[in-house]
Amino acid sequence: MTWDVTTFQVNFRTEVAGPPLNDASYPLKDTITHYFPEPAKKPAFVIPASICGLIVITVLVFLYVVTMKLGVNLNQIPGSVMGLGCTFMFFGMLFELFALLVVFWVKLNLLQMLPLLLISSKYI
Repeated sequence: MTWDVTTFQVNFRTEVAGPPLNDASYPLKDTITHYFPEPAKKPAFVIPASICGLIVITVLVFLYVVTMKLGVNLNQIPGSVMGLGCTFMFFGMLFELFALLVVFWVKLNLLQMLPLLLISSKYI
């Protein structure tokens, strides 16, 4: 059984239709020049560092005042080497996470911060 659906016949002409194109038929365009604005000047390092320092000092003072108002007794931190070591490790890791968040806020993007966060959270 054979089915003939269609037949195609394609003929290509050897001569080009229309007059030949030359360079004189299109006028030359003007050269495109780009003007880039100058980048904005950044403030000296002292200004953002002092603002960041003021924010950190404000947070620390706020935490100190809140702990004193709540009556947190910091004298009951264990005096043994193991208890003192665990206390310092806890606060060290807490400080590490806050420092990582500050570095993320200042410098890193999310894809750069996630591996650092995974490494640091492995010990918590």
